[in-house]
Amino acid sequence: LPLPNDKVCNSRSLNHEKTQSSASFSRYQIITVRDDIASYTKALLVKSWTNEMLATEESRKDALHRPGAGNRNRVSIQSTEKEEYGDGWIFLRGEWYYTPAQPKDFIHLCSVSGKYQTDFEALPVILHTCAPSGSDEEDDLILVLHPDMLVPPTTISEAISCSRRAVLRSRLGSSGLNSTAALYGIMRHSLFELCMRENNFTPEFAEEMIFSIVRKASENLVSLGIKDKEARNEVIRVLPQLQKFHSDFMHSKGKGAKLNGNGIHNDMDFCVDSVEGAEEDLWSHELGLKGNLDVTVKATTQEIYPRGSKEEGKDKGVIGIELKTGHNQQPQSAHIAQLALYILMLSIRYGMGSHSGEHASQTGMLLYLNPQGLSANRVSPMINEWKSLIGQRNAIAYAIKNASGVRGVTISYDEENASPENSLTVSINEAPPTNLPDVLPATQQCNHCYVNRECMLYAASNTEESSKTTKLSHAKLISHFCGHLEQQDIQYFLDWDRLIDLEADATAKATSALWLTPSLELELKTGRTISSLVLEVPVSRFTSMGGDENSEWVPIILKRASGSESKTELSRLSVEQGN
Repeated sequence: LPLPNDKVCNSRSLNHEKTQSSASFSRYQIITVRDDIASYTKALLVKSWTNEMLATEESRKDALHRPGAGNRNRVSIQSTEKEEYGDGWIFLRGEWYYTPAQPKDFIHLCSVSGKYQTDFEALPVILHTCAPSGSDEEDDLILVLHPDMLVPPTTISEAISCSRRAVLRSRLGSSGLNSTAALYGIMRHSLFELCMRENNFTPEFAEEMIFSIVRKASENLVSLGIKDKEARNEVIRVLPQLQKFHSDFMHSKGKGAKLNGNGIHNDMDFCVDSVEGAEEDLWSHELGLKGNLDVTVKATTQEIYPRGSKEEGKDKGVIGIELKTGHNQQPQSAHIAQLALYILMLSIRYGMGSHSGEHASQTGMLLYLNPQGLSANRVSPMINEWKSLIGQRNAIAYAIKNASGVRGVTISYDEENASPENSLTVSINEAPPTNLPDVLPATQQCNHCYVNRECMLYAASNTEESSKTTKLSHAKLISHFCGHLEQQDIQYFLDWDRLIDLEADATAKATSALWLTPSLELELKTGRTISSLVLEVPVSRFTSMGGDENSEWVPIILKRASGSESKTELSRLSVEQGN
């Protein structure tokens, strides 16, 4: 193993001294994976991304799902031993050592601040979770496995207690509305977000919004046997705490209120300057993350030191607020992990550093709010915590991909009969069990889990796993949910489950192509991309533009940039009203 004994620090970028910085990343494909147990190091030989790699993936799908098309590119998709070559090595140490990377996997090497080089010229690179003695403590390089799989922070935080449940949630989805408490929690979330968006916490406005929220949730209320009036009375109970939040953090004439550091961080003064969004979609293709942050605000913060003194100057930045409406108001590790990932995603979007309040703050508010009271807590993750969470994300991405992979299908080539019609054969074998993470050894959590029925069905369909879980006291749960099933029922389930995964693989869109392929190339190829556009200065909002009288509309005016290579008339592109 070519260990980089002479390399202590990774390379900084040329503009690492700038005040405000944004993330940078490079995309690679893994060629070879090697382990060195003596030094506790995993080495990845990588090759820089090229557009030809997209074509190879499309050829693989053609071979599996459209054999006639796949034969035309038969050579590019055959499973053969490749010569070991690449642009350089990435060495994984500490927690990174457990990254389940395999040859042909795609990865991103990302610098959160953009202060470190990520391209092939920086190779070899050494990744540590915690900086060892003699290395750069500010090193923020992160490795992202299967970056095209966008994993929600809620799934990652859920995996802390049970990775199997996180994978099942990703495969099957969850409405989260199978209990009265969950439904009331979502309705309180909606009320909080509407009040924040309109900056209106009056009883009249709240009652109007609650009436609309209850109407939208009527189907779920009926299924749970809850009357509309009962639901409205329950949701309105949280209004006094919403008003207290408003008076403390939003209507305090710039003074704000205190965020609790809970002994982990110093307390902090926090004052909301403006609300930027509610239930905002956050996407980070660099980190393979997506999610919905409850509220995004611009806020002014100031550190409070133990003796009551405050740091000089105040910081203004974009901050995320994550709301939890349960009875327990003690900060929980899963909630902290979830908000920490949202803070990371905001840092990727808005950049880090201090620049006119447009940067992302490295702090978030974890707000516990219920009819009995509220608790506002500070979450300020450190870089090593982000690295650990991304490592957890990589493990979940691997487990999800492993569970949904094409199984029980054999592709073979007849070299003697190489005609396009007969050279390729796809054989559908008996469906094997889905490869899921192991069941928890104890049943205490499983008894109350919202996916225990589906989990035990998967366990019953795996003879080896069913035997293990029976020894681990899951026999009662398996019998309760699956005791009535015959072997032919189990096999039907396996065939059905495999068919769903095959269909998903065949119809999955290459989302990576949308942002990895140059826009001009996409425009010429698909007719649904408009390249080289310039956004004109936005004009003010106005109402009633052929729609609801109370609707607000913002015209966005885009024009083709001068000197653009594309000469396609905008009217000829496949863009229609309603898209």
